[in-house]
Amino acid sequence: MTAPEVAARLHARRCGAGWIACCPAHDDRTPSLSIRAGRDGRVLLRCWAGCDTAAVLAAAGLAWRDVCGDSQPQRRARPYRPPQPLSAEIQWADWCRQYIGGRA
Repeated sequence: MTAPEVAARLHARRCGAGWIACCPAHDDRTPSLSIRAGRDGRVLLRCWAGCDTAAVLAAAGLAWRDVCGDSQPQRRARPYRPPQPLSAEIQWADWCRQYIGGRA
């Protein structure tokens, strides 16, 4: 399914580059479900009230393969970024706060 087809199925209205609809997974009085087309053609769903995407799909009568083309969603791993060392000024200010007791 494409994003417009999912939007039509959920009676969504156009909102910016995507659609917004009432979430079928909870008693939604104001639309909180965002529907967009991903770069790779997959349908992106997000309930801003906090519903799990699997619950939204189940309530709408859809499966992962309907929106992803696969049986499960694909998650991209974020690249590891080592923490940046603190600058000398920040280290000095932290030491002063500890030594003076938070008055600096």
